[in-house]
Amino acid sequence: MGRKAKYSAEQKVQACVDYLSGRKSVSQIVRELGMGKQGNAKVYEWINMYKKHGSEIFDDKPHNRSYSKEFKEKVVREYLAGQGSLNYLMAKYGIPSMETIRNWISMYNKHIEMKDYDPKPEVYMAESR
Repeated sequence: MGRKAKYSAEQKVQACVDYLSGRKSVSQIVRELGMGKQGNAKVYEWINMYKKHGSEIFDDKPHNRSYSKEFKEKVVREYLAGQGSLNYLMAKYGIPSMETIRNWISMYNKHIEMKDYDPKPEVYMAESR
C-alpha cells in the first residue's frame, strides 16, 4: 500500500485549478493549506504535474511506483546532460517527488548500482516455496 499523502488529491487538483484559472496565487494556496517554507515549491510541482498528466496524477495508488534500473539511469543522464531541471523531469515522467530523482543522482555519482525495485517481494517469496 502507498503512503498516505499530506494533501488529498482533491486539494491538489483544486490548488492547480485555482492557480491556472487566475483565481488564487501560489502564496494564497500555500497559506490556505497551512504549508510550510517549502509550500511554494510543492505547489509549483503539483501545477507542473497537473499540466503534463492531468488530475489522474494525484489519484491514490495501491503501492509505490517501481522503476527499472534503465529508467532511473535515463532520467539521471538527462539531468546531468542539462536536458531538464529536477522539476521538469519529475513532471515529464510523472515521478511524484524530486527527492526520488535526487537520490538516483546521488547513487549514480557515488557509483552505487541502481537496481530494479520489486514493490511486492512477498508475492515472489510465496511463489518460490
